[in-house]
Amino acid sequence: MKKTYNLITFAVVFSLFLFGCKSKTEKLGDQHLEAGRIQNAIAMYTKAEQKGKVSDEFYDNFSTAYLKMAERLAENDPGNTVVRGYLDQSDKFLKESKNEEVVEYFIKVLTKIGVLQTQVDFDYEFTLQGFNNIKLAEEYSAKHNKLGAAIIKAARDEAESKVVKAAIEKASAVDNSVAQEYELALAEVVAPNNEELLAAINPVRKKNRGDFLIYQAVGIEQPSRWVDKYGYVMAFPSITVGPTELKGEIQFWNSSGNNTELVVADIRLVSTDGKEVNAKQVGVGWCTGTDAEAKTKERLAGKGRLLDEKQCSADIVFNYGRDFTPDYVEYRDNFGVGRKYLGH
Repeated sequence: MKKTYNLITFAVVFSLFLFGCKSKTEKLGDQHLEAGRIQNAIAMYTKAEQKGKVSDEFYDNFSTAYLKMAERLAENDPGNTVVRGYLDQSDKFLKESKNEEVVEYFIKVLTKIGVLQTQVDFDYEFTLQGFNNIKLAEEYSAKHNKLGAAIIKAARDEAESKVVKAAIEKASAVDNSVAQEYELALAEVVAPNNEELLAAINPVRKKNRGDFLIYQAVGIEQPSRWVDKYGYVMAFPSITVGPTELKGEIQFWNSSGNNTELVVADIRLVSTDGKEVNAKQVGVGWCTGTDAEAKTKERLAGKGRLLDEKQCSADIVFNYGRDFTPDYVEYRDNFGVGRKYLGH
């Protein structure tokens, strides 16, 4: 009799374990999810979470519900701002997930939405959001043994192709080379290693070596902060690039909002593979003082005052080895950064 009682007790406890691990509210959420009633599923899962009693698979299912809602909205309107919120919620729930099926679905949805958001007639911020979704998919793939890697690569290739093609068409339609570089630089933000884009932008940058890239001056009223981001704008009115030496006159325009001291030796030339050499000044340069109309400018000998909305000039030389391919000149201090791509 005692043995029979123990068996019954075990059966009851085991039954409670099987059926008690999910609340009624969570089960309703599962039913709605399976039936495709996604909003109802999210509502039930939200209530279940608030009650604090959830199963081990709860967050996988909750994440799936948010993903399905994001996918549905993006298919109808990729520019819907709510899509971002659903993806963020799903990402939050999946951080520690070990369910590879759910993670793979997350990757598929992220890449699908990423491609949808890279429409050429969209606001640029949506294009950035699309590529951020693809990047997030890449991060999840790396954490899960390259799960979905082929899907991600196909999505990135498709998204880059659309954006680069549109940028080249826009650049070809304008006559001003500074405006051309701007259009191509927008694409470079999201596709920095795209060979077709590099082939288009390098000749333009080579042509623009002598120009300040002040985009408002060529009719771009509100340039993107992702491209127009340097406080120090540089130009080379004269430049010679040789196999072991770059020399010329470099000019700075300060739009950082601060007065600063320009230190010529801190100007760096960076190669295409990341090597660096520092500048040496030749002779004495000049800086515009507080009186912009003054005939006599301030001397720049190693150092000089680079005032806000003013200009400095110096003749400089960089020496390097034959394996050094110049890519850009950079200057940075506590008040700002400047970078001038040279093209090659």
